[in-house]
Amino acid sequence: LLDRARRSVAIYGLQRQINLQHGDLREIPAKMPAADFEVVVSNPPYWPLKRGRSSPCQEVAWAREEVSSTLGEVINAGCWLLRTGGRLALVHLWERRQEVVDLLLRYGMRPVRYREVQHNQQLAPSRFLVEAIKMGTASRVDLPGAGKLDPERAIEEVRMEPLVIYEMTGEYTSEVKAMYYG
Repeated sequence: LLDRARRSVAIYGLQRQINLQHGDLREIPAKMPAADFEVVVSNPPYWPLKRGRSSPCQEVAWAREEVSSTLGEVINAGCWLLRTGGRLALVHLWERRQEVVDLLLRYGMRPVRYREVQHNQQLAPSRFLVEAIKMGTASRVDLPGAGKLDPERAIEEVRMEPLVIYEMTGEYTSEVKAMYYG
């Protein structure tokens, strides 16, 4: 996966803007300075261990399931790396949105943009995109009962129009075409 990411960065000429690191994110506090980044982007594994479809291919299994790290560990690592006011961007399963919002709030992150992702106009969302900002310690929210929060209320003011991937004809929507092809 790292080789694929490096090729993409090189193809698009983004070597100065993107810093790819390989390692165990649970070791980030011991290996990387705190509060050193403005943006962290993650596509964390979608399924808790033993809950999703397992793959015999280790690389695929690690990408799909929380084999090497949990969702909370991903968010915690992102929070460690970010400066106050820095942004964490995630894509995740629609059905885990409550858990994602709860964890963001628990780790001192406030959602600032939220977008449902739909395969087409007729299907319910399957994924969502969320961008959260790291709050300073003075404004940090300590929510021991975060599990009681309604994710709809937590993101109500930051919700964007859904991102629809395909037209009913099977072609990409104009928005997705613009993302891919400019």
